[in-house]
Amino acid sequence: MCGFYKMRLNIFILVLLFISCTSNSTLVNISNESEVKIDTLEVFVTGNTYLVLNILPKEKRELKVDVTGESDIEIRIKGRDKETVEVYLEPGSGGIVDIGVNSDSLVYFFHRDI
Repeated sequence: MCGFYKMRLNIFILVLLFISCTSNSTLVNISNESEVKIDTLEVFVTGNTYLVLNILPKEKRELKVDVTGESDIEIRIKGRDKETVEVYLEPGSGGIVDIGVNSDSLVYFFHRDI
């Protein structure tokens, strides 16, 4: 009888590990395409705001974002207006968004599902 409970406990632990390793966040890769450092970049999605600091020239940063409803992505570089990254995200949709910026504006973006 004891072996039965031990086996069930092991299965339960494996399920918990699998669930914790599975992420439905959207991965956002931000690349500074300019020759100057970007001091502050804000990323806005429905329900959350993310702050990315001190992105060096040609540096890439990875950010996992979670949305609480239907969303696009908006970015704002310090001292500039918000710009919209025209993607469609939903809670749990996952995927990858690559965003290239320079010190003035959005340069490019690509969205792909995985």
